[in-house]
Amino acid sequence: MRVFDERLYRELAESYIEENLKDIVNEVDKHVRLYNDFCDDVKIILNSPHIIHTKQLSHFLEDPMNHVINVFMKKAFSLISMGIDADKFSSLINLTIKKCVDVNLKMIFQNFVALSIPYNLHSYNPKIVYPKSGWILLSRKGIQSEDSLPPNYVLEIGGRRFSFFIEAPRPIYWSKKVRKGSKIPLHAAPRPDIMIYRGFVKNILKSKDLRVRADSIIKRPYVVIECKEVDGWWKSSRTSKGIRNLTNGELEDTNSLDIVEVYKSLYKPRKVFVVSMVKAPRGVKYKLSLRGIEIIDDTGFNPFMLSTLSHALLNGM
Repeated sequence: MRVFDERLYRELAESYIEENLKDIVNEVDKHVRLYNDFCDDVKIILNSPHIIHTKQLSHFLEDPMNHVINVFMKKAFSLISMGIDADKFSSLINLTIKKCVDVNLKMIFQNFVALSIPYNLHSYNPKIVYPKSGWILLSRKGIQSEDSLPPNYVLEIGGRRFSFFIEAPRPIYWSKKVRKGSKIPLHAAPRPDIMIYRGFVKNILKSKDLRVRADSIIKRPYVVIECKEVDGWWKSSRTSKGIRNLTNGELEDTNSLDIVEVYKSLYKPRKVFVVSMVKAPRGVKYKLSLRGIEIIDDTGFNPFMLSTLSHALLNGM
């Protein structure tokens, strides 16, 4: 098994997943079918020939099981080559598959939220005015540079235009080190899932000067939307260089509620929404409301649960 044999490793992957991870993969497969059908509807509404996902997500959406099997095979070969025991193998392979599923599910739900806005406003005859191809770009690969952070796409809805930015700004200045206590440069800026601007905003980058703060680099968005898809997301925390620099080293590990408040204080949008696929506790909703953040929860993959967000955007909130 230390010599890679695709047939043997595929047999191992299929049998292991069938025995240990079948429920997880079946649940994901259901989400993928719902999302793909939803994308077909959105393309019709926007008269768009294509929705462009990231390369990784495209493979996942085409065949979730095959994608998971390929991830399994690659990780399994690495682990077996190391000569680890069966218990360690099982623990690490389970973590790998869980991460693969979680990352792709997050991307799916995030895209679903963005696309739900025109879906719920179909009576206003929404259309894509950028890019000229009419394609719906949900990936930022190849569309930005050090001097420009353009939108993924611009929609015209009811005579008004809205510029959508999915996970922007992506890191650009990778080589620039962030020193403790220094002002935060663009590459370390906390990155909201979705930022929406009113009008046709061709570039949200105000300055590429690394000596200024992120709130002086990025134009103020109209709306920031943070998407949460896993149960218990309100308990999770993460380490963030961006947060550490924003707080001069006082805060490094931050929870999901804090990070949304950071988006609000840093980018100063007119409104911040949290969209949760699962039902959130009453206490979480109350904490967010105290911070001026509106939560829409228990949405599942039902776009109509997001109709309030769509109409709030169009009607000026």
